[in-house]
Amino acid sequence: MNKKDCRNLIKNKRRLLDKDVKLSSDNAIKHRLLNMTEYKKAKNLFIYVSMEDEIYTHEIINLSLALGKKVFVPKVDRVSKTMIPVQINSINELIKVPPFGILEPEFSHIENQVDKIDLAVTPGLAFSRNGDRLGYGAGYYDKFFKENKDIVKVALAYDFQILDFIPTEVHDEKINFLISEKELIII
Repeated sequence: MNKKDCRNLIKNKRRLLDKDVKLSSDNAIKHRLLNMTEYKKAKNLFIYVSMEDEIYTHEIINLSLALGKKVFVPKVDRVSKTMIPVQINSINELIKVPPFGILEPEFSHIENQVDKIDLAVTPGLAFSRNGDRLGYGAGYYDKFFKENKDIVKVALAYDFQILDFIPTEVHDEKINFLISEKELIII
Protein backbone atom coordinates (compact mmCIF):
# COMPACT_ATOMS: atom_id res chain seq x y z
CA MET A 1 0.00 0.00 0.00
CA ASN A 2 1.36 3.46 -0.87
CA LYS A 3 1.21 6.54 1.39
CA LYS A 4 -1.87 8.01 -0.30
CA ASP A 5 -3.88 4.78 0.03
CA CYS A 6 -2.77 4.35 3.63
CA ARG A 7 -3.81 7.91 4.50
CA ASN A 8 -7.21 7.47 2.85
CA LEU A 9 -7.81 4.14 4.62
CA ILE A 10 -7.08 5.58 8.08
CA LYS A 11 -8.97 8.83 7.47
CA ASN A 12 -12.02 6.80 6.48
CA LYS A 13 -11.76 4.55 9.57
CA ARG A 14 -11.45 7.59 11.83
CA ARG A 15 -14.41 9.28 10.19
CA LEU A 16 -16.57 6.17 10.76
CA LEU A 17 -15.55 5.74 14.41
CA ASP A 18 -18.58 5.63 16.71
CA LYS A 19 -18.76 8.78 18.90
CA ASP A 20 -19.00 6.81 22.16
CA VAL A 21 -16.09 4.57 21.17
CA LYS A 22 -14.09 7.69 20.22
CA LEU A 23 -14.80 9.35 23.57
CA SER A 24 -13.87 6.22 25.52
CA SER A 25 -10.69 5.68 23.46
CA ASP A 26 -9.68 9.35 23.74
CA ASN A 27 -10.02 9.16 27.54
CA ALA A 28 -7.98 5.95 27.76
CA ILE A 29 -5.24 7.49 25.58
CA LYS A 30 -5.26 10.69 27.65
CA HIS A 31 -4.85 8.72 30.89
CA ARG A 32 -1.98 6.66 29.46
CA LEU A 33 -0.19 9.87 28.47
CA LEU A 34 -0.80 11.59 31.81
CA ASN A 35 0.55 8.54 33.68
CA MET A 36 3.64 8.23 31.50
CA THR A 37 6.92 8.93 33.32
CA GLU A 38 8.22 11.13 30.50
CA TYR A 39 5.07 13.25 30.64
CA LYS A 40 5.23 13.60 34.42
CA LYS A 41 8.87 14.74 34.23
CA ALA A 42 8.29 17.17 31.35
CA LYS A 43 8.13 20.84 32.27
CA ASN A 44 7.62 22.05 28.69
CA LEU A 45 5.15 20.25 26.45
CA PHE A 46 4.78 20.75 22.70
CA ILE A 47 1.42 19.36 21.60
CA TYR A 48 -0.75 19.49 18.51
CA VAL A 49 -4.22 21.01 18.76
CA SER A 50 -6.63 18.33 17.59
CA MET A 51 -9.07 18.62 14.73
CA GLU A 52 -12.44 16.85 14.77
CA ASP A 53 -11.45 13.27 13.84
CA GLU A 54 -8.14 13.30 15.72
CA ILE A 55 -7.59 12.16 19.28
CA TYR A 56 -8.89 15.04 21.39
CA THR A 57 -5.98 17.02 22.87
CA HIS A 58 -7.78 20.10 24.22
CA GLU A 59 -8.33 18.41 27.58
CA ILE A 60 -4.67 17.34 27.71
CA ILE A 61 -3.65 20.94 27.03
CA ASN A 62 -5.92 22.29 29.80
CA LEU A 63 -4.78 19.65 32.32
CA SER A 64 -1.12 20.29 31.48
CA LEU A 65 -1.58 24.02 32.08
CA ALA A 66 -3.37 23.28 35.37
CA LEU A 67 -0.42 21.10 36.41
CA GLY A 68 1.90 24.07 35.89
CA LYS A 69 3.53 22.81 32.71
CA LYS A 70 4.46 25.27 29.99
CA VAL A 71 2.46 24.34 26.91
CA PHE A 72 3.57 25.07 23.37
CA VAL A 73 1.43 24.57 20.27
CA PRO A 74 2.40 24.74 16.60
CA LYS A 75 2.26 27.93 14.58
CA VAL A 76 2.76 27.10 10.91
CA ASP A 77 4.52 29.37 8.44
CA ARG A 78 3.03 28.20 5.17
CA VAL A 79 5.52 30.21 3.10
CA SER A 80 8.67 28.62 4.56
CA LYS A 81 6.82 25.35 5.35
CA THR A 82 8.09 25.45 8.93
CA MET A 83 6.46 25.03 12.30
CA ILE A 84 7.29 27.11 15.38
CA PRO A 85 6.27 26.16 18.93
CA VAL A 86 4.43 29.03 20.61
CA GLN A 87 3.72 29.06 24.33
CA ILE A 88 0.09 29.52 25.32
CA ASN A 89 -1.59 30.15 28.66
CA SER A 90 -5.06 29.09 27.57
CA ILE A 91 -6.60 27.18 24.70
CA ASN A 92 -8.90 30.20 24.30
CA GLU A 93 -5.94 32.13 22.83
CA LEU A 94 -6.16 30.07 19.64
CA ILE A 95 -7.94 31.09 16.45
CA LYS A 96 -9.03 29.08 13.40
CA VAL A 97 -6.58 29.53 10.55
CA PRO A 98 -7.57 28.87 6.92
CA PRO A 99 -7.55 26.83 4.76
CA PHE A 100 -8.14 23.84 7.10
CA GLY A 101 -9.52 25.62 10.17
CA ILE A 102 -6.66 24.46 12.39
CA LEU A 103 -6.48 26.24 15.75
CA GLU A 104 -3.23 28.20 16.08
CA PRO A 105 -1.83 31.07 18.16
CA GLU A 106 -2.73 34.47 16.74
CA PHE A 107 0.57 36.21 17.47
CA SER A 108 2.23 38.02 14.59
CA HIS A 109 5.65 38.17 16.32
CA ILE A 110 6.76 34.82 17.61
CA GLU A 111 9.85 33.99 19.62
CA ASN A 112 11.14 30.52 18.79
CA GLN A 113 11.35 28.63 22.10
CA VAL A 114 12.09 25.15 20.76
CA ASP A 115 15.11 24.72 23.05
CA LYS A 116 12.78 24.61 26.07
CA ILE A 117 10.71 21.62 24.91
CA ASP A 118 11.05 18.35 26.85
CA LEU A 119 8.30 16.31 25.21
CA ALA A 120 6.38 16.57 21.94
CA VAL A 121 2.97 15.01 21.34
CA THR A 122 2.66 14.52 17.60
CA PRO A 123 -0.29 13.78 15.35
CA GLY A 124 -0.31 11.29 12.51
CA LEU A 125 -2.46 8.99 10.48
CA ALA A 126 -0.63 5.67 10.77
CA PHE A 127 2.18 4.26 12.87
CA SER A 128 4.24 1.10 13.15
CA ARG A 129 5.57 -0.59 16.26
CA ASN A 130 9.12 0.26 15.22
CA GLY A 131 8.46 4.02 15.36
CA ASP A 132 7.49 4.83 11.80
CA ARG A 133 4.98 7.66 11.47
CA LEU A 134 2.81 8.58 8.50
CA GLY A 135 1.57 12.15 8.75
CA TYR A 136 -0.76 14.16 6.57
CA GLY A 137 1.83 14.71 3.85
CA ALA A 138 2.98 18.31 4.29
CA GLY A 139 6.17 17.35 6.14
CA TYR A 140 5.93 19.97 8.91
CA TYR A 141 6.57 17.53 11.76
CA ASP A 142 9.27 15.58 9.92
CA LYS A 143 11.15 18.81 9.20
CA PHE A 144 10.66 20.04 12.77
CA PHE A 145 11.90 16.79 14.32
CA LYS A 146 14.85 16.54 11.93
CA GLU A 147 15.98 19.98 13.14
CA ASN A 148 15.29 19.12 16.81
CA LYS A 149 16.58 15.57 17.27
CA ASP A 150 16.74 15.66 21.09
CA ILE A 151 13.02 16.15 21.66
CA VAL A 152 11.23 13.02 22.93
CA LYS A 153 8.37 12.27 20.54
CA VAL A 154 5.09 10.67 21.62
CA ALA A 155 2.34 9.82 19.14
CA LEU A 156 -1.30 9.29 20.07
CA ALA A 157 -3.21 6.74 17.99
CA TYR A 158 -6.30 4.60 17.91
CA ASP A 159 -5.39 0.93 17.84
CA PHE A 160 -6.50 0.64 14.18
CA GLN A 161 -3.90 3.28 13.25
CA ILE A 162 -1.08 0.93 14.30
CA LEU A 163 -0.11 -1.11 11.25
CA ASP A 164 2.41 -3.87 10.66
CA PHE A 165 3.94 -1.83 7.86
CA ILE A 166 3.63 1.74 6.67
CA PRO A 167 5.39 3.19 3.65
CA THR A 168 8.27 5.48 4.62
CA GLU A 169 10.95 7.55 2.94
CA VAL A 170 14.39 8.65 4.14
CA HIS A 171 13.10 12.05 5.35
CA ASP A 172 10.41 10.51 7.59
CA GLU A 173 11.25 10.92 11.29
CA LYS A 174 10.56 8.19 13.84
CA ILE A 175 8.74 8.56 17.15
CA ASN A 176 9.96 7.33 20.56
CA PHE A 177 6.63 6.30 22.11
CA LEU A 178 3.23 5.33 20.77
CA ILE A 179 0.10 5.45 22.92
CA SER A 180 -3.19 3.81 21.96
CA GLU A 181 -6.32 3.06 23.97
CA LYS A 182 -4.91 -0.44 24.52
CA GLU A 183 -1.20 0.05 25.18
CA LEU A 184 1.93 2.15 25.54
CA ILE A 185 4.58 1.12 23.04
CA ILE A 186 8.18 2.04 23.80
CA ILE A 187 10.23 2.20 20.62
